[in-house]
Order: sequence, then structure tokens, then C-alpha cells
Amino acid sequence: SFSDELSQVPSLEPHLQAASREVAEKLPPESVKKPFFDTQFDTLIIVCNLPKVPKEKLQVLDKVVVEKLLGAIQLSQHVVNAHYSFQDNNTTTSGSAIYEFSSPDNAILAAEKLNGVILDKSHTLRVYTMDEFEKIMSVAENYCPPKVLPKAELQKWLLDQELRDQY
Repeated sequence: SFSDELSQVPSLEPHLQAASREVAEKLPPESVKKPFFDTQFDTLIIVCNLPKVPKEKLQVLDKVVVEKLLGAIQLSQHVVNAHYSFQDNNTTTSGSAIYEFSSPDNAILAAEKLNGVILDKSHTLRVYTMDEFEKIMSVAENYCPPKVLPKAELQKWLLDQELRDQY
């Protein structure tokens, strides 16, 4: 390949870099397109509190979630991708999964319908959209209690000379 040949002739690399800078300078700025990275993950949902299963039984879990649960609300055909997270030992799932849907509306509907579904007595699903997840993760770690006002200050509005807000 070209990179292999370039590594054999190290004196050629500075010349190629200079030539690429020259070409880039001659191009008009609007012709240089920057890569686009979509940061909207509105077609994804996070499903928590799934059973922790070994890799061998992952297909059974996937079949239960996709075919039975999502199939019951006619969304199984809209699942584009499913990703199951694994624990550190990489042999059992961690009890959560991310599902990708074909449209944001399908993802929101799935999150609404699957949230609170009881699989068995120890597994009640918690489902979040990525927007909800980002909101949860953006909460400050240090709790700041609200400012408590003295009782006299809370009743200050009663002393309004114009008698506003007293009905």
C-alpha cells in the first residue's frame, strides 16, 4: 500500500505534506467540507434491569425483548440494531441494552410502552430515551439545598399597600 511505500522512503513525507498544504491554500474555503458528526441520538433507547444472562443465552433474551415485548406493540420490525453491555468478565450481560430504531417516533413509543413492564418478580424494565439519559447524567453530583426564607419574608406579600395577590 501507499503508506508502506511511504515508510520506506521517509524523506518523501515532508514534500507530500508541503504539497498538500499548497493545494489546501489554493482551494476556496467553502469547497473544504468539514466532517459532520450527528450528535442527535433520538432513535436510541436504553433498557435497564434486564436479566443478567451468559453469552450463550443472549439470543434467547434478544428474542424475548424484540419479538415478544416489542412485537406486542408492533415495533419489532423497526429495531435497527441492539447492543448489550457486558460485565468486566465479558461472559455475562450487565442487565442493560441499547436499542436503535428506524425513527425517533418509534423510539419514543417503545420507551413509553416498555417502561415499567414486569418480566418476572425481580425484573421490572426501566426504559429511557437518550434525551432523558443525558438529562439524568447532567445533574450535579453535589446537592445544593434550596434557600429557606424566614417566615416573615414569606408573608411579606400580605402587607402590600395596593392589596394585590390577596384573593
